[in-house]
Amino acid sequence: MRVRGPKLLGAVGVALIVLLAGACGGEEQGGLEGASPGPDARVGGEIDQLILLYDNIVVDADVSVVDPDGTELSAVARLDSDIRVIVELGEELNTPGVHFVQHAVDAVDGDREEGSYSFTFDPSAPAPGLVFPPEDDGSPWLLWIVAVAGVLVIAVLGWQLLQSMAKARARSTPKQQR
Repeated sequence: MRVRGPKLLGAVGVALIVLLAGACGGEEQGGLEGASPGPDARVGGEIDQLILLYDNIVVDADVSVVDPDGTELSAVARLDSDIRVIVELGEELNTPGVHFVQHAVDAVDGDREEGSYSFTFDPSAPAPGLVFPPEDDGSPWLLWIVAVAGVLVIAVLGWQLLQSMAKARARSTPKQQR
């Protein structure tokens, strides 16, 4: 008696789990979760600091802020909590236009996360609030493709298994003679 079908089905199941785990694990870990002023924000008011929130425990941070003229502003980054970095500016923002923020943090797990974003300073705009950048969903379409392919493979293998079991049952059943 051959037991190839169940073994093959099990192997395909394990392969699908490994593929799905690999696809899920591809999402970015660590990184900027929120900021004030945030990415692409238009802000005004008296801005003498930036707040950066991360989704990983931060042990060190380097942040630079560049004004629209290309001048790097005096800025000191300090850890305010495990996930929050306060960037104290040497003076309040006073040059209208697009400002660029480059940030790099060392996480407790040894990863170094680097990124950048820009915001626009417009003295007539409202004061900044905490902005959460849109999350990168990774590749959800890849998960759907793998899931649909897995269901189809399991369905086909299940059908073949049922067919072979029916044939085996038919062969092992004694034939009645007339």
